[in-house]
Amino acid sequence: MPRSAESLVADALTRVHTLSVQEAQAWMQSPDVLCLDIREPAEWVAQGVIAGAHPVPRGVLEFAVDPASPWHRPALAPQGRRLLLYCGVGWRSALAADSLQRLELAPVAHLAGGFEAWRAAGGAVKPWSPPGSE
Repeated sequence: MPRSAESLVADALTRVHTLSVQEAQAWMQSPDVLCLDIREPAEWVAQGVIAGAHPVPRGVLEFAVDPASPWHRPALAPQGRRLLLYCGVGWRSALAADSLQRLELAPVAHLAGGFEAWRAAGGAVKPWSPPGSE
């Protein structure tokens, strides 16, 4: 019988470090934390991003953070930093955190409830615009 996406997320959650909004806010006070918004660009435009987060779509995440990748983005280099991932509701970020843990680049956690939980808790959100458009 085929597995469901929900079962894949549940499986990943047994292996990844999950933070509440309050724990994530505390983490983000540290300069050794790199927060990554792994939602899609249309979500960034429509809803904004968590203040201090770096937008990187889920589809390119592993390539963007891996220094050995030809698509590596140096600003996302996790060397000596912890990674905090979030998506819309926490499913994509759970799967992504599990994947990044296998790369063994940095300690990784994800935000329980994602952007929706952050916003519902009154967390700081800023509008997003493409780089260079400011």
